[in-house]
Amino acid sequence: DSVKDAGGNGYHTVAVSGYCWTKSNMRYETENAMTYTSNQYPDVNVETYGYLYTWQDAVADSDPNNDDNGYVQGICPSVGWGWHLPNAEEATALMSNEALTLRRDTDWIGTEVNTNSTMFTAYPAGEYSGELGRFQGMGTQTDCWTAMSTGDGYATSIQLNYYCSSPMLKTRSQNDGLSVRCV
Repeated sequence: DSVKDAGGNGYHTVAVSGYCWTKSNMRYETENAMTYTSNQYPDVNVETYGYLYTWQDAVADSDPNNDDNGYVQGICPSVGWGWHLPNAEEATALMSNEALTLRRDTDWIGTEVNTNSTMFTAYPAGEYSGELGRFQGMGTQTDCWTAMSTGDGYATSIQLNYYCSSPMLKTRSQNDGLSVRCV
């Protein structure tokens, strides 16, 4: 199956832990979408790694405080099955998997062998730290925004990194640039 975002970009889907997810990071170009760039990685392929978004960009015109049962569409596709940013239940279900079963079997720095047996195909897309004003983590981590805001300028992400055997929820500044996976 595949679904298209508002910009016409297509995404394959995959069932993981009882939920249907996009199999790649969002590539919908918003006004503030960021492409990872650094001296070491001057030309990152958006088709492969997707864009990085601030939390406000990810939730777009959705109001996370007035959502529909935890569903915040944001920049997720508006057609099909009600695509949205992951809520607490969906994030918890994804985190019940070992990280090596979610990570793409190549591109990750580290010694652990990734199996990608869930076919979630997480790429190590890195992040943009709003606090530090720089890109970091390419090859070693990926963070995906959830719909969960703490209401004080912070929101929650699902983080996979090369040195942890399990995904984890992280509290992040809403000014950070992270990937988006839709459910």
